[in-house]
Amino acid sequence: MCIRDRVSTQSTGQLLDEMPLVACLAKIFRWFAPSPLGDGVYTDLNKKKGRREFIVAESFVTLNGVISLVNAFFAVFCYRQYNVDPINKTSVLLTGALFTFLVTFRCGQSYSRWFEGRGHVGRIHASLRALSLYVNGASETLKDLSKASGEGSSSNDAVFDEKAATRLKDDTRRLLMAVFRATVLHLRCDPDNQSLVPFLSKAEEQTLAEAKGARPMLVLKWLIARLARLNANVLQSDYRMSLFEVAQIVESFNGADKLVNTPSPNFYLYLLFIVHIYWAWGLLPWCLASYNHTNYWQPMVESFLISYTFGFLVLIAMDMDDPFDGGMVDLPLEKYEGGLHKDLNVVLASSSTKAAAVASKQHVDVGLNPVVVTTKDDVEVQSTRA
Repeated sequence: MCIRDRVSTQSTGQLLDEMPLVACLAKIFRWFAPSPLGDGVYTDLNKKKGRREFIVAESFVTLNGVISLVNAFFAVFCYRQYNVDPINKTSVLLTGALFTFLVTFRCGQSYSRWFEGRGHVGRIHASLRALSLYVNGASETLKDLSKASGEGSSSNDAVFDEKAATRLKDDTRRLLMAVFRATVLHLRCDPDNQSLVPFLSKAEEQTLAEAKGARPMLVLKWLIARLARLNANVLQSDYRMSLFEVAQIVESFNGADKLVNTPSPNFYLYLLFIVHIYWAWGLLPWCLASYNHTNYWQPMVESFLISYTFGFLVLIAMDMDDPFDGGMVDLPLEKYEGGLHKDLNVVLASSSTKAAAVASKQHVDVGLNPVVVTTKDDVEVQSTRA
């Protein structure tokens, strides 16, 4: 079996677990299309909830289509039994054009918000990775300086300086992880800090419990205080670049926070619903029935599919307004976080990397219980599964 076949089989297996109908269609059409349908329909958080939001949305949209279907059946019945006058096509076309414009505008607005949120999270992600590279280089410089200075001083001083450089990497790694976790909790409006505690020391955990402001800003405060160790003559360039990346994180976090706290104008949505009821439930079925009332099935099927499609487009747009609230098509923040943890454990590898890797694995698998952490000199992190 070639690599492409193995990848296709794995993707179809994941789809079969999540969406059986889509999996079957993907398996059929893969002979005609270059690649199967993607499996990134749901986020891990939504999957954990049992697809309740999708079931509710599917039920609502199906009911919306059924109303149009029933009205089309009644229209065909009236045309065949009572020979009523045909409906004016001009009103149908004008109302349909208005409805199409409103749907296009509403969907475009939601897609823009979704991609804007992805851009903010992506910049935070990139800045955290860049910070890890700067700190790793600074730590190695400190180790070299400690060895050079150790030749003219006691060995104990050299060992102490090298341990300080290692602590710099360890503390920076856990604080970078804490920044992203705190950002995820803040954007999801989740007050529970249980998943954030494994990356904090006892003193930091107590400060977090007493804090009133945004958690990402508090963690960034600790991170900048730790990076102040780089403000030395030989490390000033690393320190300036680190501050620049922190500024990028703050700017992106501010944009994502404003996106969450600024809802889309509801006036367009109200107007869209009114026009949809008038056009999709009333005018459209009668218009289709006036063209063809020799049979029942064609106007009914067409009314159902058109009403179902437009309804689903609107619901998807409403779900994409906030790309962080755990909806059907939200950003996969847990996957982003898992990739970040792996990178940080590679770049800022040290003697305690193994403990951090366990904490990272806990966030990749959303179903695991939070890890338990104890600290010693605010740098020793031990993680176990509950």
